[in-house]
Amino acid sequence: MNHHANSAWKQPVAADLQVVVQLIEADQSAHLGFVDSLVSNSVDSHGHVPSALLLLTARALAPTAPLAPGAHAFAAAMELIVLSLGAHASLPDKQEASSTQPMLSLGPAIGVLLGDLLYSRAFRLIAGTGLEKGIAEVANITERMVVAATRDRFAPHEITSADQPRTLMAAAYAGCCTLSAALTGASAQQTQLLHDFGLLCATLEQQAGTPAEAGSATGAAEADALSTQIFPASIYRDALGDLVAQLAARKPADSLAD
Repeated sequence: MNHHANSAWKQPVAADLQVVVQLIEADQSAHLGFVDSLVSNSVDSHGHVPSALLLLTARALAPTAPLAPGAHAFAAAMELIVLSLGAHASLPDKQEASSTQPMLSLGPAIGVLLGDLLYSRAFRLIAGTGLEKGIAEVANITERMVVAATRDRFAPHEITSADQPRTLMAAAYAGCCTLSAALTGASAQQTQLLHDFGLLCATLEQQAGTPAEAGSATGAAEADALSTQIFPASIYRDALGDLVAQLAARKPADSLAD
């Protein structure tokens, strides 16, 4: 199923996202049948933002060149890792987990097992690429996601720097951007700017619909300025601008899937 076709900001990478969906679905078909719909619903629930962010930034870094080898597999893997760690981070509050992660409606035990299964699937996907730099970057990103989720839940007072990811999704968005840098051979300066761009996207999404929303216009302007600094003019950079605007306006119950 193509749940992202109606989102204008995803159109430049719509074909790429369809490949990502096909990779996830093909991997599912070789395993437990009852898992497939739970995984599909959970991936769709966050609108494919992680994979779209990776693909758009990778395309925007080199808009006239072919997509970096392995990008589709890495994008699919990031979707699965976000879902896996999100399942684990939601435990043990079953009521909250059931509302935010459909796969956990069967209870905490199945959430742990399915989270582990998705994590192993993700790394099998990227192992098949043979791209050691990208694989190492995913390992680093995953560690940062776990640290951010743990800190957010158990030790929020330890967040002392603005460039530290404050949540799992902040680490995921920043990670998808730095992963695109690793896959495309971007410079160290570009990589840092991409990291900052990903964090800003997460901040805008978290602030939408909250008392902090008043600062979203400033954050969106900052994200747009970063995008102009990082990427040459292209439809992909324009799409990232549209994504920033949607994240800034997004309400907590909204989905970017449509």
